[in-house]
Amino acid sequence: MRISKKKTTHLNRRTAQRESYDLVLIVCEGQETEPNYLESLREHEDLSSVNVVITRDSHSDPMSVVNYAIQLYEERANEKNPSTLFDKIFCLIDRDEHAKFDAAVHKANTYTVKGKKIITVIRSYPCFEYWYLCHFTYSRAGITKTGNKTAAEVCISQLYPHWHSIFNGKYGKNQSNIYPKLAHLSQTAITHAKRALADATATAEDNPSTEVHHLVEYLLNIKK
Repeated sequence: MRISKKKTTHLNRRTAQRESYDLVLIVCEGQETEPNYLESLREHEDLSSVNVVITRDSHSDPMSVVNYAIQLYEERANEKNPSTLFDKIFCLIDRDEHAKFDAAVHKANTYTVKGKKIITVIRSYPCFEYWYLCHFTYSRAGITKTGNKTAAEVCISQLYPHWHSIFNGKYGKNQSNIYPKLAHLSQTAITHAKRALADATATAEDNPSTEVHHLVEYLLNIKK
């Protein structure tokens, strides 16, 4: 697996100022959907881009996400400046059909620095869009590959009618400024996601469920 060689330790530190709360790195599997949502959350909630660093680098699978997160953390560690070191790292990954999904989760969970766990994996089954779906409805009906559609594509197709009903338009993975549109439904989404995750744990059936609410709640409370 090839990791980008470009220097990334300067990300978002040239114009914004660091605030007193945690310094956080969020590494996303996708280039558009997750970063678009999280960047609009960061802006809407007035969080510093120095404190909350979100990657837009292209990653084709969960293992590359975890490897990249470790690379960025170790680059900061090599600066020998404690004030630039990330306090927390979140890796957003989709189950979808990735062969190395479990291996990536294991690597993230076992990566420690001086005995301290650094990375929190935020998993979605089958994909990040299930988090969007939680804003509109609660469902634990399995989302699986159907015909030519992957499970992720099926999930997105289930999102379409809700999105059109509320926003009178089509959902697209490259849409920007999404968080402000959904902010009034965030608590509903958190409630549905918590309920789905609890049921997934009780039944040992993860599909569908998500852990995105853990990250969202953390960011909404990061200044406290």
